[in-house]
Amino acid sequence: MTTRPTHRVYAVTKNGEKEFWQPVGAMWAHGDGKSFSLRLDYLPLNDAKLSVRVTANRAASADAALLAYIRRTHCGCEDCLADLLCDLMHWADKCRFSFAEELRRANSNYAAETADKEAA
Repeated sequence: MTTRPTHRVYAVTKNGEKEFWQPVGAMWAHGDGKSFSLRLDYLPLNDAKLSVRVTANRAASADAALLAYIRRTHCGCEDCLADLLCDLMHWADKCRFSFAEELRRANSNYAAETADKEAA
């Protein structure tokens, strides 16, 4: 299990047309990408439905990429990001990309995306 949840669990209730989303737990994707661990802080009552959402929509593609990398390399969740970044450095060298420049561009994109989120 990773240290941070990959998904949040909500109890969703309706009052007329309005829905209320109450966080009730978390889920973690297992390294094999085939199952999850689920922790519920409490069970909802009053016919609430449970809804599971990825913690950050912008991270969904990264989740898929890391799970594919873990399946291919069998690395542990604790090391997979560093291992993938190292392999991407080798790939950038092979393809004659500047990893440092691409990382600078990625940081710029991330700053713009998180600024949009804070403004919302």
